[in-house]
Amino acid sequence: MSSTRAPRLLTLGEAFEDLVFLELERLPRPGEEVKTSCFVQTIGGGAVTTAVAAARLGIDCEIWSGLGDVAAARLAEERVRVTNLRRHGEPHAITAALSTRTNRSFVTYNGINDVLEPRLLARLPRVRATHAHFAFFPKDCSS
Repeated sequence: MSSTRAPRLLTLGEAFEDLVFLELERLPRPGEEVKTSCFVQTIGGGAVTTAVAAARLGIDCEIWSGLGDVAAARLAEERVRVTNLRRHGEPHAITAALSTRTNRSFVTYNGINDVLEPRLLARLPRVRATHAHFAFFPKDCSS
């Protein structure tokens, strides 16, 4: 979705393709496979969930992130403008979540998110939005 007008909300940060295995009887032990009939594939990350929620409320919104092709298309369907900072051939981030009724575990491949921060920071002078939501913690603030 392209537009020359400034969005009301800009979200910046990591995005993930989420593979969620639900209603497991228990988490698998090392070397073991556990099966389920309940599975969801979706997109997530703070920048994504904030952008989608805002767009569903009718707020003009844009996201800057490193997105897989499916995630970028899904966000466009949600009426979120997308600036995809993932370059051709770079892998996107994926999280697998294993969920029982009482607990959950995650495994994440960080992909583009490992190199996303400098790309986001380099674009900051171009921010034209009324509001910006930073869904990442800059490394230079972590000490």
